[in-house]
Amino acid sequence: MTTFQKLLIAVLLIFALSFAYYLVVFIPSKEAKKLKIQASFFKLRNDCAKQAESTYVQDWNNACSDLGQADECRLPNAYVADLDKRLQKLKDDCREQYSFPQ
Repeated sequence: MTTFQKLLIAVLLIFALSFAYYLVVFIPSKEAKKLKIQASFFKLRNDCAKQAESTYVQDWNNACSDLGQADECRLPNAYVADLDKRLQKLKDDCREQYSFPQ
């Protein structure tokens, strides 16, 4: 076997091992990082939505108190519509703020 053939085999072997490393190690770790980041964004968005719902309940009870009624009272439709709009805005803000960048 000539020196050229040995060199060619060595180069092809290095290329094959590099490509195998890329497929077996690099890509899976990159995908795992991406999934971890996506999970973080999802948790933050859900926490934000829970806070929005908590704010909604507080606002509802404050409106009840302003009307001289107990918590979780039945509110007039105008109040409910306004509270529902604010809740939807808060949830939309959560989705916008914690959307996973593509």
